[in-house]
Amino acid sequence: MIRVSDVPPGRIAGRRPDGVFDVLPARGGGGGTVRARGRTVTAIRLCEYVERAGGPRGPYSLITAVVETDAGTAELAYDEGYRGRGALEDAGRFLVGHLGASALVERAVMSLDSRGRRPERGTGPAPNG
Repeated sequence: MIRVSDVPPGRIAGRRPDGVFDVLPARGGGGGTVRARGRTVTAIRLCEYVERAGGPRGPYSLITAVVETDAGTAELAYDEGYRGRGALEDAGRFLVGHLGASALVERAVMSLDSRGRRPERGTGPAPNG
């Protein structure tokens, strides 16, 4: 399986997230599946990594979106900054409430397709001449 990430190497490597918000729980957790661009999406979750305490502005966090598909897993930077307490839940509710999951799935599938596989023969544009 392919795994792609647009999070800079080493930034969260080896760390467990400080919080997780399930947008589309994995099948074993009572979730379903979604089809997008010929791919089956089996799970979507947001992961929060608190990087600095932040003082009066609250914690500085990186929130990533993890999209699991039949082609592999994409981890994409979703949001970061001094977002205050409850940033993960706020981001998750916004994503679900504003149909943002659709755009997120499209972005993840395009990342997997562009980095993980070449177009199959006969599916590309016709050659010139």
